[in-house]
Amino acid sequence: MSLSYRKLSTLILLFFLPCCLSAQSLPKINVVFNQTKLADAFAELEAQYAISFSFEDEMIEGKFVSVKIRRMPLDRAMEKLLAGTGLGFDIVDNQYVLIKKGNAPPKETAPTPPQLNVCGQIFDAETKEPLMGATAYVRATSEGVYSDTMGHIQIKGNFAKSDTLIISYIGYDPYHFQ
Repeated sequence: MSLSYRKLSTLILLFFLPCCLSAQSLPKINVVFNQTKLADAFAELEAQYAISFSFEDEMIEGKFVSVKIRRMPLDRAMEKLLAGTGLGFDIVDNQYVLIKKGNAPPKETAPTPPQLNVCGQIFDAETKEPLMGATAYVRATSEGVYSDTMGHIQIKGNFAKSDTLIISYIGYDPYHFQ
């Protein structure tokens, strides 16, 4: 038995304008730590901001932080919190923070792409019905979302205009938009 794939249509409105992360994207952090164990700082942030940290205990053992963070988005707050600790981080789904060893050196050859916004609606090409739960992501980045009940998507991230947006849904051929 072979599966027949239907065509996936996407109405994408591209807004390639630099924009700042909104309060919906990343929580604004407001804390003060004075010679606080890093593990305790993570615990306090988890309790106050509904974020979760993942790390190896020995990686943060013996590390203390003294920092004042006022209304910073999570990514900038983490940079400030971990400065001088020899640790880096990745943020997944705006609420999970993976702590890793070593900070990646800044790339000198290519500047970071500006913050961009991709908005659109995903629907069936024949019926024009919106497709709830379709996956939309930018290839070679960690930026991606599921469509809402009306098929709408909005992806904010640091990616270049030349990156490929991939839309997929079960039973449909994937759609590649560049």
